[in-house]
Amino acid sequence: LAFASATAMLVSFVRRLWRRPPALDAAGLYAIAYLPTLALGLATSLLVAMPATRVMASRTVLATTHLHWMMFAAPLLAFLAGLHRAWPSLARRHVAEGWARVGAGLVIGGLYATFLPLFVVGFAGQPFRANAYAGELQIPHVFSAAGTTILVAGTVLMVVALIAGPRVETERA
Repeated sequence: LAFASATAMLVSFVRRLWRRPPALDAAGLYAIAYLPTLALGLATSLLVAMPATRVMASRTVLATTHLHWMMFAAPLLAFLAGLHRAWPSLARRHVAEGWARVGAGLVIGGLYATFLPLFVVGFAGQPFRANAYAGELQIPHVFSAAGTTILVAGTVLMVVALIAGPRVETERA
């Protein structure tokens, strides 16, 4: 049921993008990045749920990464797209668009740099909660940690872009 609703949401989103592509502001960048994020999550959900691969993937980093991808990365991008679109109405401030675009790029790049190496490690079969990493799996974990640093830097920059934007001019009647 969750897979069917997520697939329907993805199809609806693609149709909406096809009719009217989003602007390339920060909100549009988050909305565009949401599409491949959700598609990757749906693809990995098939690996985690299919009987042929469930036994292999159930206690690996792949299952954990898939859970965090679907519960953190995809909703975060959707939330940030909506937040950047509604920010002038919510806070009576415009978004500092240049900084917001850089922050969006860092957040999106940080998400992918954090989670894609963990998908690779999960495909390699590393068990969840391993006490030590195999030598060949050490490098993806280093890249994942670097991706987390990029994600945090992008989040800080995004918050600065939201707070530092100019005030919305209101009409006085």
